[in-house]
Amino acid sequence: MAEKKFAYPVVIDTDIGDDIDDTWTLMYILASGAFDVRGILLTNFDTEYKAKLVCKMLKMLGRTDIPVFVSESVNIPDNYKRGQESWINDFSLSDYHGRVVRAGWVEELYSLIEQTEGKVCIFELAPNTSLCKLYRAHRDLAQKCFVYAMAGAVEKSYESLDHVVGEFNICVDKQAAAEILASDLSYTMLPLDVCATIRLKGEAYQKFLKKNSVFAQIVQENYLAWIKNGFFENYNVYDVASSVLFDMIVPWYALFPECFEMQKNIIFLDDGITKIAQGEKHLWAKKLNNTQALLNDLAETL
Repeated sequence: MAEKKFAYPVVIDTDIGDDIDDTWTLMYILASGAFDVRGILLTNFDTEYKAKLVCKMLKMLGRTDIPVFVSESVNIPDNYKRGQESWINDFSLSDYHGRVVRAGWVEELYSLIEQTEGKVCIFELAPNTSLCKLYRAHRDLAQKCFVYAMAGAVEKSYESLDHVVGEFNICVDKQAAAEILASDLSYTMLPLDVCATIRLKGEAYQKFLKKNSVFAQIVQENYLAWIKNGFFENYNVYDVASSVLFDMIVPWYALFPECFEMQKNIIFLDDGITKIAQGEKHLWAKKLNNTQALLNDLAETL
């Protein structure tokens, strides 16, 4: 793929530590050199666990210049699995010297966005819980940023099945998702239609396994920990392929929009299902082309 640089500063909203795809995506974003990352926001379930993950990663990468915003821990299920917890057993946040914002994160993140020259792109890799909280507090957010979100399922579902079901990032907080879709935010939806089967495998994956960069090391170690903790274990074999890399669709869209076939419709929720109506409001991705070239770029970048 031709080398590109994204034109806008980026804030990443992630629920890293649940599905492993966030780890792949964060490492790709930081390894590429194509993104000006101004902050990382941690959303959903146990955000203190997520903070330890991200802070250890940033320390290893020498990127403690990126502030980490820790939203409130919410909706933690009784059987919640911290899939990458074994990777942070040797790490304490007290040893981390970067900026970690807990109390008052809404105001501090808004201030960061407000003080950034031009518009900021929010990479939404998580349920809309934190984004919605930020928007409720500052309705002028739409004048200062726009959103690229891995969310929803319009015509295809998991494993590209035609029977559409509720997508995880939408269903975890349906109210927040409905508010964001109805808001005046510029919101581009990158749904399961274009990412439900994306796996790094074959020659490109074997090339990744041989990589010895810090970025590849972080992904490799966390993927092994995640598999051992029982996430989708029947579908993942470390030596063969990655898991489904849902969230990679967001930085790929930012860098390679020509690979996407886009439509513009009103998108709304019906009991957690994303549906389209006549009228133009939201851009959404209907089809992804050149998938193997994008996967080769991922392997090369890491």
